[in-house]
Amino acid sequence: MGDRYKGIIYPVEKTPRGFFQSGPDIDQIKSSIMTIVMTKPGERVMEPEFGVALHQVDLSRPHELIVEDIRRKIAFGIKRWERRIQLTEVEVMILRSDDGFETNIRMSFLDPINMQETHMLTLQLPLGGL
Repeated sequence: MGDRYKGIIYPVEKTPRGFFQSGPDIDQIKSSIMTIVMTKPGERVMEPEFGVALHQVDLSRPHELIVEDIRRKIAFGIKRWERRIQLTEVEVMILRSDDGFETNIRMSFLDPINMQETHMLTLQLPLGGL
């Protein structure tokens, strides 16, 4: 069966087929999720509410509240902007880095074509200065 979703996969890389290439369905969905999570609301002129406001996370709060705030923001953003999938889990780990804090985010979601199959996407992002 052919791919059902069309688009350019992220990150954009130079390949023998050029910079802009299509990928399998799940790669398209993962690219969409990464784009949503890594975009600050307000960055897109025609969609000012698009994205996840991780840059607004208050890092002065207790660790557990920061983690829950990040999980909630991601779950809301994915539910709003990527309707093809259902998140089953969002795991967040906050680490100190040389530049402040960063977060490791692991998201599990159901395959929209085969609901018995779960896929995972892991991101590592800076916090505070996104």
